[in-house]
Amino acid sequence: MSGKWAPGPWKVALTNPRWIMNRNNIIAEIEDEIRGRHAKEQMAANARLIAAAPELAEALEDLVSEFGCTLELLDRNGPSLTCADGEFIHASAFYDRREALDRARAALAKAKGEGA
Repeated sequence: MSGKWAPGPWKVALTNPRWIMNRNNIIAEIEDEIRGRHAKEQMAANARLIAAAPELAEALEDLVSEFGCTLELLDRNGPSLTCADGEFIHASAFYDRREALDRARAALAKAKGEGA
C-alpha cells in the first residue's frame, strides 16, 4: 500500500482501548467525548475500525487492481472473456459494478490525501 500513514499492522492497545498502536508507538487516540448509553461500545468500535484501516486499504487496493484489470480486458476484447481455467466471464457481470469500483478508488484516494 502506498499511503503515507504509519506502517501496520495497527492494533488497539491492551492497556488503553483509546490508543491505536503500531509496534510500541501510539499513532492515534480516540477521544472520550462520546456520551450516552453506548459510548464505550461506540468508542471501542471506532478504535477497531481505525486499527483495521491499513489492512482494509491494502485489501481494497488489491480488489481495485484486480477488478480494474478485468474491466480493461473486457473493454479491449469485447463483451466476454474465457479465462485460463476455462471459466467464461460476461462483461455485464462487471460493468454493472463499475460504480462500486469508482467508489473504492475514491475511498483509496481519500485515504491517501489525493484529490478533493
